[in-house]
This record gives sequence, structure tokens and C-alpha cells, in this order.
Amino acid sequence: QHANVWQLLNNLAFLLAAESDDKADWNRASELAERARVLAPSEPAVLDTLGWLSYRRGDLAGAKLNLDKAIKLSPRDAEINYHLACLLKRDGQTKSAKAHLKTALASGRSFHGRKQAESLLKQI
Repeated sequence: QHANVWQLLNNLAFLLAAESDDKADWNRASELAERARVLAPSEPAVLDTLGWLSYRRGDLAGAKLNLDKAIKLSPRDAEINYHLACLLKRDGQTKSAKAHLKTALASGRSFHGRKQAESLLKQI
């Protein structure tokens, strides 16, 4: 049962983090993601959500901490690679960002942000 609970919490947190620009939604997303982390502390999807939420809020150190942990646990995950690429590009590390974008897109699967990843790869 815990697996279902952390996944539900994480999925809702991710949607709020990814789709909303409202800080109240981001606060709610943080609460949900932290509850998911308690249930699944080393789950890459939860770490990715926390990292992406930190990125969206401008907390680049928090984003790096969580996304680095997530990518170590799941190095081929398309969404994690895309989110890490966004962080790296923002930090001026375009070569690393490009490599992560290529990994994300090479998966061939659909993921949240795929069109943005394709566009970002063309830009750099």
C-alpha cells in the first residue's frame, strides 16, 4: 500500500510543480513531495520531483542536490535527464546539458517536457 501512496503523492506534487506558476501550488507540491520522500526516501522519481520543484523556485543548490541523487539511482531515466539538462544549461554547462538531453531523447519514450527538451537541444 505504501507504494501506491508515495506514487500518488509524488505524481500530484510533480503536476503542481510542472504545470503551475502559482507559489501556493509550489508550497503544496513541496508538502506532498516531502511526504512522498518519507515513504520512499531513495526513490528516483521523488528526488526528481523535489529537484524540479527546487529548480522552478530558483533554488539551484537544492535542485542540484536532488537531481544528482536521482540521476545516480536512475541514469537512463528520460525525465531526470531532461531536468538535469535544464539545470546544467542554466548553470552555463552546455556540453553536459546537451549530453543529458540526448540521453533523455534517445529513450524514445514520451515524457513530460519532451517537446521542450527537443527545442532546448536545438538551441545549444
